[in-house]
Amino acid sequence: MAVKTKAKKKKIVYEIDGLQFATKPLFEFYQELKELKKQKLIKSFALPTIQEQKAKSKYGAKKCEIDGNVFDSIMEGRFYVYLRQEKEKGNVKKIELQPKFVLQEGFKKNGKTIRAINYISDFLVTYKDDRVVVYDVKGRETADFKLKKKLFDYKYRDLTLICVQYLARTKQWVDIHAKKKSKTKKGAKASK
Repeated sequence: MAVKTKAKKKKIVYEIDGLQFATKPLFEFYQELKELKKQKLIKSFALPTIQEQKAKSKYGAKKCEIDGNVFDSIMEGRFYVYLRQEKEKGNVKKIELQPKFVLQEGFKKNGKTIRAINYISDFLVTYKDDRVVVYDVKGRETADFKLKKKLFDYKYRDLTLICVQYLARTKQWVDIHAKKKSKTKKGAKASK
């Protein structure tokens, strides 16, 4: 009787400048950052190599560093680069990293101190038309984010909070909320 055995797949490794990357998108982002550094749009960068990617984060995100700023994910670093490009074009006046917003002040109840609920977004961007937008970069909206967004929208009615995601196949940034609405509309049309 013959026994089937699964041959281990040989992992593809992408190498450049003596560094090894496990995925093609990470390798391509490295090339993109290298070109932006050559153009002097950014000063420095570091992406996680295969050896550094072994540590797992809560959502599988890999930290990266651009211009001395450490970002919680490659996607967040990519959005920073996008904003820098928009600033270079004159579309953005100011980029603030990790702005903090108090969603509910702390208080005392029955002798206990209840700490404030704070929200730290990824970016606060002022556009050339003086419009201010708060951005959070996510692969998907979490339940925690949805709750904080509701509290944010209630307290900061003059600000817009947008959760963005990068679509690699179209190389575009999309508002996750708008993406969901368009899917819902398509589904509603199909069911009629």
